[in-house]
Amino acid sequence: MTRSRHLALAAAATAALAALPSAAPAAGATGHVEDFAFSFEGPFGTYDRMQLQRGLQVYTEVCAACHGLRYVPLRTLADAGGPALPEDQVRAYAAQFEIFDAAIGDFRPRVPTDHFPASGLETAPDLSLMAKARAGFHGPFGLGINQLLRGTGGPEYIASLLVGYTGAEKEEAGTVFYENTAFPGGWIAMPQPLWGDDVEYADGSPTDLHALAADVSAFLMWTAEPKLDARKQAGFTAVLFLTLLAVLLYLTNKRLWAPIKRRAAARPAESRRAGALRAARGVGGGRRGLSMPRLPSIPTARPVAGSGLPGRDGPQARLPRRRHHPAVPRPSGGDSAVNPNGYGYAWPCHRGEPDVTLITPSAGERQRAFDLCERYMKSQTYRGKVQWVVVDDGVTPLTCRHGQSH
Repeated sequence: MTRSRHLALAAAATAALAALPSAAPAAGATGHVEDFAFSFEGPFGTYDRMQLQRGLQVYTEVCAACHGLRYVPLRTLADAGGPALPEDQVRAYAAQFEIFDAAIGDFRPRVPTDHFPASGLETAPDLSLMAKARAGFHGPFGLGINQLLRGTGGPEYIASLLVGYTGAEKEEAGTVFYENTAFPGGWIAMPQPLWGDDVEYADGSPTDLHALAADVSAFLMWTAEPKLDARKQAGFTAVLFLTLLAVLLYLTNKRLWAPIKRRAAARPAESRRAGALRAARGVGGGRRGLSMPRLPSIPTARPVAGSGLPGRDGPQARLPRRRHHPAVPRPSGGDSAVNPNGYGYAWPCHRGEPDVTLITPSAGERQRAFDLCERYMKSQTYRGKVQWVVVDDGVTPLTCRHGQSH
């Protein structure tokens, strides 16, 4: 019995929900925002002073009855980047609004140092920052490209909202809603504020619905960003100086490197190639470059008697080890003059001083020893005479000069 009652209640609730006007599909819809051509758009756009004055008139005569601008000082109406009203007009405009002064305990007329009045209705939002709080352009696909090209679209959204009323009405829960093509969901509780010819401009500008909506939207954009012109001017100046700095840095770089590049161009091609190889060669620590293959670490003994090479305890021990190749380990001492595993060790010698020893296990390794010497010699640049001494089998000395055997 209980289960049947629950099913009956669920069916009744479903029927009641189905009987209510459905607004779920419309609530998730995005309103249509018309693209208005405002003078302040683009990187070099500025406010139209006359349009701002006309928008101030529309706001004062129509919008101020419900909506306020509590964050906007009245004195900013005289700013050069805004409506630029004369000081006497700003004082006269401020005096038409009253404000409660706690110092005197009574109301007094506002002065330019006061702010605009707040909203007269609790349900009416403040319009000080509305043009920055609303975005009329989105996407595509959440990328924000439209906002990059066309701006955020706050003024366009406000203007589209003011001209988007269709005249259709409906009542839900005691509240009257008005159909609006720009409002998300399609229905808005605010009645249509502008109809066309609501105000009369002193300069004779058109007062049709689209003109009035564009003027008041431009004014609300100024209230949201009063320093727009100064910001764009500062940005343009900064970009200009950065461009000039980039050019000066480029010319300075060319001036500093020009002598070095001329000297490099005057060097022989072989020397330039050798210098590039040395610059590209890595030195330990995981650095990679063009270098000789790493030789196996093996002990090396004193040269065999009769080989023509000085011993480690003789003159060779006092010779400086110049330009030691990082990929070739230095000898660590030992008892055998023959390397049973492959190559031994190699160093270059300068001005005929035997400072290179390569030990191979057999005569068949001589060609590989010569190739190793030749590759290392080509990757170096020496001022003096270079000589390579190759000891084969640890007994017979063999000398190669510049990759040639003698």
